[in-house]
Amino acid sequence: MDRDKVDLLLLQKGKFFPSLQLMAVREMLVKTDEEKWLQMYSTSFKDPFLALLLSLAAGTSGADRFYLGQVRSGVVKLLLTFFVTISLVLFSLTENLWLGIIGLCALFAMVAWYVVDISRISSIAREQNMNTLLTILNTNTHGCTES
Repeated sequence: MDRDKVDLLLLQKGKFFPSLQLMAVREMLVKTDEEKWLQMYSTSFKDPFLALLLSLAAGTSGADRFYLGQVRSGVVKLLLTFFVTISLVLFSLTENLWLGIIGLCALFAMVAWYVVDISRISSIAREQNMNTLLTILNTNTHGCTES
């Protein structure tokens, strides 16, 4: 592929990939054929900045994970938030010490996961985009993986 065309693409979509791997991505794209090029160009990569915004704004509800297509972990985050809310509401109504302890432990886990995701979600999105790109580039024109 034409190096100028590759450089233009990387200017447009470089933010979607790990910065340390951009040179390797560039070399792979230079060697790719037109069909893979079109497939890769039309692929909708996940925006790391949007993933971070979702993580900040609605991370405890799993919105960031749902955006990245990680449905299981999104559902777990959502259920954990629901469990924390229910257990703390029940504790406030019943003043049952065990409900309070369980609710606070779950709250601690939820907050820890939230903080870790805020610090990692952009790189998770970039790594996922890189895997998507590698899948496209390692697939032959008949849809089978090259051996």
